Order: sequence, then C-alpha cells, then structure tokens
Amino acid sequence: GGFVGNSLNLALENLDTITAPIGKSVCSFSIYDTDQVEYDDLFTPDATAYKVVVSTKVDGGEYNTRWSGYVTPDFFAENLSFRTPISISARDNIGYLNDVDFDLDTATITVRELIQAAFNRIAEDYPMSLSFVTQKQTAEGILAIDATISTYLLREMSWYEALETILHDLGLQMRWVDNNTIAVLDISQLGENFGLQRFNFV
Repeated sequence: GGFVGNSLNLALENLDTITAPIGKSVCSFSIYDTDQVEYDDLFTPDATAYKVVVSTKVDGGEYNTRWSGYVTPDFFAENLSFRTPISISARDNIGYLNDVDFDLDTATITVRELIQAAFNRIAEDYPMSLSFVTQKQTAEGILAIDATISTYLLREMSWYEALETILHDLGLQMRWVDNNTIAVLDISQLGENFGLQRFNFV
C-alpha cells in the first residue's frame, strides 16, 4: 500500500503528570488500500509480528532512525468502503508488559539489569536503544540504577507494575526521547531537555 502524505504522527502517552514513571509512545499513520497486501494479516495477537521503523533524511544525507515499534492489533482500523486509507498504530510495546507476570527467578538484581530484562521480555532484539541518562546516586555514592534490589516484593506484580514501582521509588522516568532511544531519566532532568514532545513528519 502507498503511504498517505502527512499522516504520520508520533506522540508520547501516559504522561498525565510530568513526574509519571513511564511514558509510552505511539506512532499512527495511514496507508492506501491498493489490494496488494492482505491487511487482515495485520490483525494478529502476536505483539511483535510487524515492526515499524520511522526514519528521516535531510537534504540527501543518510537516513536517521527516529523511532521503532510494533503494530498493535487493537489499533488497526479499516473503512470497508473500497480503497480508502487504512489507519494503523504501532507502539513501543512497553504497555505489553502489563500482560506478563513478573517471573524473574533471581532474588536480587540491579535496577539497570531489571529494566534490561523487562525489554528482553518484550522482544529479544528490542528495536530501540536503552539509554541510562540518570545521574542519581545512592548515599554510598554509586549510581542508583546500579544499586541492587530485592525482587521479593515484585513477585505478585506484572512486569509493567514492577518497572513502574521501581522507577517511581527512585524518582525516575522512562520514555522515548527521539533518535530511536528510550531513556531512563531523573525526574529533575526533564525540564527543558525532555518536555512533552509531539512529532509530525511530512
């Protein structure tokens, strides 16, 4: 199918308050139904069946990957009249972790390892980079994300709830920050650098 001009939109969700621990990103776009593809195939329960990559190029330079994610079935919409645009949404799939019970079998883990393990649960080869921007330190002078925590209290939670709890307790936020990156930031770092962003691509 052909891409509908000016239809691509990337937005951060879930950040009702600036201090929310997790921001989820969604990419919406429309394509023309040209009868070349079985669009019903997009409606799959597989959370990582179809990957979407958004890249931009400036004045003949190299392509720069800005965002990656997966088509989410509940956001596939089609008007049944002939050859109208089909609206598709893809997500960074952090929300998928709500459906996965916390199943880590180690008694202790560092915060950094916990976050990486969560993204491994989404996909073994997660399409965006994880960047640990936070500089928050413990009283002992080590980075808070490298502190070891007990997994005991997380056992009754989903992976999403476990992440949300740990990030909230440390005053951290995880969110997409462009350049195909999900960053883990201190709430205090948000300010000007990481305001609420919305991108529209032509």
